[in-house]
Amino acid sequence: MKGQGYSAEYLTFVCSGGGHFQIGSQAFALMRHYVQDVPTKPEAGGVLLGRHILETGDIIVDLITEPMPSDRQGRFRFFRARRPHQAAIDRAWRASGGTYTYLGEWHTHPEQLLLEFKREHEQRIRLLTESREDAQTHVLLLQAPIDGHDVAIHATDAFRAILPQYPAEEDAILIDLSGTELRADTAGFFPLMAQCITARVRPLIRRHAGQPRIQSLSIFALAPIPLLVHFGSLLGDMHRVDLCQRHRVRQDWTWGEEEEAGAFYEVLKPESIVNNEQEVALVLSISEPVVHARVRAALGSEPLVYEIRAREPSRDFLTSGKRLEMFGYEVRKLLYEFRTWHEHHRVVHLFAAVPAPVAIEFGRSLKEFDPPFLVYEYQKGTRTLVPALVVHARDKEPL
Repeated sequence: MKGQGYSAEYLTFVCSGGGHFQIGSQAFALMRHYVQDVPTKPEAGGVLLGRHILETGDIIVDLITEPMPSDRQGRFRFFRARRPHQAAIDRAWRASGGTYTYLGEWHTHPEQLLLEFKREHEQRIRLLTESREDAQTHVLLLQAPIDGHDVAIHATDAFRAILPQYPAEEDAILIDLSGTELRADTAGFFPLMAQCITARVRPLIRRHAGQPRIQSLSIFALAPIPLLVHFGSLLGDMHRVDLCQRHRVRQDWTWGEEEEAGAFYEVLKPESIVNNEQEVALVLSISEPVVHARVRAALGSEPLVYEIRAREPSRDFLTSGKRLEMFGYEVRKLLYEFRTWHEHHRVVHLFAAVPAPVAIEFGRSLKEFDPPFLVYEYQKGTRTLVPALVVHARDKEPL
């Protein structure tokens, strides 16, 4: 598609397959109202509504939806709430007698960001023409509601984060559990969501006949911890998996400067195992300390507690890939001790306050002979830890 005509009233493009795509005057005027021409204006967006002109191949955008109160906006982000915009689509369809339909979406960006995207796109094209096959990676996005709110990961941000690697396929693989009517505190929510993830991941690992096997996977995930642990447990022993972290301060997914291996964690263990009938709890305190009193309240007794704790727990702790790598090293050592001191069929209770990559890495570290882990979810409403999902590595697919 290339531009053909522009006026103060409308915008017209010539489609490569024939026909024209025109943004009508009313829709175009509304879009221009949201141009980020001052630093205080946030990103905006909505859906395109209009008509397919019969026997011409022409498409006309007559209306757009504008940002709504339930949308989330910032200078460099926009997340469209699904339901109110869908309601607007339905109203336009009914009011037009079935003429106005959904045509796509629109979204603003600051000019500086668009120029940066252009430079990075040109850089990626150069890489595509120069890179070896081993510089390719499949990009996977996993998103599921957190605390009752849908989340969104933009493929553009993911493609920027994997440079100098480049995507093995034009589009990212998307596992999207947004829009569910079930609340996280509804009985069966986590097992159902885990089944949905399993149904999507297993075909990816197997790959159909004629499809290239996934050799490298770059993962971007935002989801509740029980689902992230389950997701990690499904990945099998895939050798090249890069887990990416969304950094709150920079609002991006790019790792900071690499660090030397250091004592980022301390591992705490029971002084002795006198009563082998005690419940066993594994506590992961990375984003914030897990309160042991809540662990005892959840179990109803004093458990044997093992803990991997960041030396300085915070939501901004995971700044480098080295810190994630060292967590994997510590957790694999601890799992080896579990196999030595505890029966493999005995359930271990997992209480984790961790970033998404750490939860996935824990799941990836589980082996078939490890015990099942009952993963707990923190419910903000009641300020309690409740059992959410049993994760067992026997459920993973062999590669």
